[in-house]
Amino acid sequence: MKEIKKIVRVLNTIKHVTPVQLLYLIKYKVFSGKSSIDYKSNYEKDVQNISTLPIIEERTIIQIVNGSIKVRLLNLERTYYKTIVWNENTNGRLWNYNLRYADFLKQKNIPLEKRESILISLYESLNSGVITPEPYPVSLRAMNSIRFISDNHGKLQSDKYLINSTYSELKFLNDHIEYHISGNHLLENGFALLMGGTFFQSDKWVHKAKRILSKELDRQILPDGAHYERSVMYHKIILFRVLEASYFITDDEVFKKNLLDIASKMVSWLNQMTFQHGKVAHFNDSTNGVALPNEQLLNFSEVCGVDKSKQLKMCESGYRRIENDGFTLICDVEGIKPTHQPGHAHADSLSFVLAFNGVPFLVDPSVSTYDNLEVRGWEKSTAAHNTVTWNLQNTAEIWGSFRVAKRPQVSITEERNKSIRARLICKLNLFKSFIHSRCWTFTNGVLYIKDEVNIQDFVQGHLYLDPAVKIDKSAGNRVVLSNSVVIEFNDVEKIETNSYLFSEEFNKRTRALRINYTFKKSCELHIYEDKVG
Repeated sequence: MKEIKKIVRVLNTIKHVTPVQLLYLIKYKVFSGKSSIDYKSNYEKDVQNISTLPIIEERTIIQIVNGSIKVRLLNLERTYYKTIVWNENTNGRLWNYNLRYADFLKQKNIPLEKRESILISLYESLNSGVITPEPYPVSLRAMNSIRFISDNHGKLQSDKYLINSTYSELKFLNDHIEYHISGNHLLENGFALLMGGTFFQSDKWVHKAKRILSKELDRQILPDGAHYERSVMYHKIILFRVLEASYFITDDEVFKKNLLDIASKMVSWLNQMTFQHGKVAHFNDSTNGVALPNEQLLNFSEVCGVDKSKQLKMCESGYRRIENDGFTLICDVEGIKPTHQPGHAHADSLSFVLAFNGVPFLVDPSVSTYDNLEVRGWEKSTAAHNTVTWNLQNTAEIWGSFRVAKRPQVSITEERNKSIRARLICKLNLFKSFIHSRCWTFTNGVLYIKDEVNIQDFVQGHLYLDPAVKIDKSAGNRVVLSNSVVIEFNDVEKIETNSYLFSEEFNKRTRALRINYTFKKSCELHIYEDKVG
């Protein structure tokens, strides 16, 4: 029976992928040639150094201490004697990936010659086969290497070796574009090939990159400006790529204008997902400390000439923002999207975040790891979000680190100026469904949240408080928070408060409070400012 369930789960997962994804998956897994890089490639022509945006690397990734190299990534550290062990996975695969991206090249407080020697060490490990090349790390590393070589033209001792190594990597990437993964991976491949084609003066690579980017940006950037994986973190990463490409592209005004138009839409959506004092709403796989800060991205937008005046209404992304009397609500009224690539999606439909006076107090717990651990499953679960669960079951069948099998049907049933109602239908088995209807309405300074379910049993609602927010008073059905906000629970059976771990960044979790409430059939929350005290 277990084996049958596994087979059904896999079938429910792969039935959503596109024919192109399947075709390239088979090609790369079965028919692809060698996956190693030929580092004997010799680039004979001159390179065209590119102008890059001045990224301020605020992290201290590498420290040189008494001949040892201390590496800190994703809030985890490793110390190496003289040479970094590039294939080490002690801190997890994502940590090792980040190590191989070579972001340390942007760290100005390391002497130039030391950054150069560390990069050479990395390429030597690739050349010797210690590291198996993968298109995504190759893409990010190649872009960092090109920036490093361009910014330090004439100052490097081994520029020819670095140029040849980067050229070899891009030849590999050209033959291993991640059509089978799609999403942000495919965009990163395209941006790397565009930068590489410009740097190495390869019209073939530039034309291929523009074909990929034109098609994928049109598909992946939705009409309301959101990147279709619905993660602010990845949205910001892709926004930077768009801005940087528009900055160094000088010979194609049509393509450049297209990039600037896309950036303008993306800035609009980012602003919609940002609260008054700068914090963003982290839905799905999204957390702080990875993408560039909003302030830097907006500064780069200005430098690149992006129209930042657009104010697109959130629609296609499945999020809505409603403001009223000091409150800002951002709610998720969408199902699992994009259908063919849900790797970064959570089972969080009908969840929401809420800010008061520009500061969020009901939050998404965010993510702390991509490793396939119990905590990864919890952070993606329905119970880890500000919504309702029955028997702690997920409304989407998430499994592994990046897989989703069965998905819910989610639809908006009514939408007005200060109100939105949505419904979720989740198949529990062949004969039974879980139906949850939720309505958010602002009236006279009060946010009313009405929940209705079709299950006769008790169900549980969850509210996750920001770590900075405490509970001042709790009596009966009324909870007063430390930010002078009151939450009233009506028609509930029980209210409980306990703690959870909020993810500030990857591998950085802070204890905070959550409120669980139990009800049958329906209940209503009233959230408002405590003006009495």
